[in-house]
Amino acid sequence: MVNAQKAAEIFRDYYKNKALLLAKPYDGIYELCEGLQKEGICMAVATYKREDYALTLLRHFHFDTYCNPMHGADHKNKLKKEDIVLMCQTEMRGTKENSVLIGDTIHDAKGAHEAQIPFIAVTYGFGFKSTNDCDDYPHIGVASSPLDVLRLIDEIQ
Repeated sequence: MVNAQKAAEIFRDYYKNKALLLAKPYDGIYELCEGLQKEGICMAVATYKREDYALTLLRHFHFDTYCNPMHGADHKNKLKKEDIVLMCQTEMRGTKENSVLIGDTIHDAKGAHEAQIPFIAVTYGFGFKSTNDCDDYPHIGVASSPLDVLRLIDEIQ
C-alpha cells in the first residue's frame, strides 16, 4: 500500500506541476458558454476532478467568467458526483425542474440520475464516444459538439 500511495503522490505532483495546464478547451466551448449566458442561463461546474486542480484549470481558461459556482472532488474522495451537483444546485438556488447536467462520463450520467435532474450526454469529451455509449443511461439528448448542446437547450426551453 505504501508503494501505491507513493506512486499516487508522484503522479499528482507531475500532473499539478507539469501536465495540468496542457489541457485545451474544446472547439466551440466558449461559443456555447456565451450563447447560454446571452439566454440568461446560469452555469456551474460540478466535476470529479480534484477541486484545487479544477479551479486552477477553470480560472486559467477563464471559465470563471461564465460559471459560478465551480466545485470538484474533495481530497479524500468522499464526495459522490451527486453531492457535487447538489452543492452547485443549492448555491445557484436551482431546482430539479430548472436544472440540467451536461457531461461526458458514466459518473455524470449517474450523478444526474441520483440528483434527479435531466442529463445531456456529450460525445466530444473523454468518456462517451458515440450515442450508443449513452444508451444505458437516462438522458434527454446527446450532443456531438458544444453547439449541439446549445441547440438541445433551446429545444427543451
